Amino acid sequence: RRYEGYHDKIKIAQSQSSGIADGTKTIHDMVLAKEEGLEQYLYYDWYRRASLIDHMMAQDASFESFYKGVYVEPGDFVKEPYTSSIKKQKKSVTLSLTRDGYFWKGDKGIPCSIKKDITLQEEQNLLMVDYLINGSISEPCFIGIEFNFSLLGSGGERYLEIEDKRYPLTIKEILKPSQTLIIFDPYQHVKILLSWDQPHEIWTFPVEVVSLSENGFERNYQNTMVMPLWLVDLTQGSTHIKIKLQLEKI
Repeated sequence: RRYEGYHDKIKIAQSQSSGIADGTKTIHDMVLAKEEGLEQYLYYDWYRRASLIDHMMAQDASFESFYKGVYVEPGDFVKEPYTSSIKKQKKSVTLSLTRDGYFWKGDKGIPCSIKKDITLQEEQNLLMVDYLINGSISEPCFIGIEFNFSLLGSGGERYLEIEDKRYPLTIKEILKPSQTLIIFDPYQHVKILLSWDQPHEIWTFPVEVVSLSENGFERNYQNTMVMPLWLVDLTQGSTHIKIKLQLEKI
């Protein structure tokens, strides 16, 4: 989600329509828009939304501020570099990524580190990730591991499933903590199975952009963000987190 110059037209039109006392003009009268309320989706990301993005956040981090991209992240693991090494075995390959970073409180950086081993087995549609997290942080913090899944669309018979309850891919919600989550897309004949150590909670929302086409301004689905979060206390020692991602053909 990034800024485009034409977004200003939507903001200006909304401001002007709000100032008309009799309400005879709406944003539809002032700009060509395919739906009302597009200004509510003009949020911008400060990093590229991919998968296995490591967030280290304070306990007061909120779902809404994360969705809008306006929160402050004390950890410096999202955009900064990791060192890497590759280990090849007979039937698997493991990519090890390590970063010695900081958890910032004001102008003081508290040392902490994240190491993740990403293993791909031969002839298996299975990705295994082992995390090891250390640090000198004196208070509990949230570790969030972000995934983004870009499908060809969000509607129809596609859905997200957690503990036998199905949700649309466009749901914006804090989900009940669970060790498994499934994304189902019958049109691409794929089922994505995610499993992890019991999290504190799971955040999900659609990543949507407002774009300009020959039909006017419209909201477009890009992908579905899923992020399990763990509340960790590093004063008690290292934290280990295991994640599995598996693809199944349906």
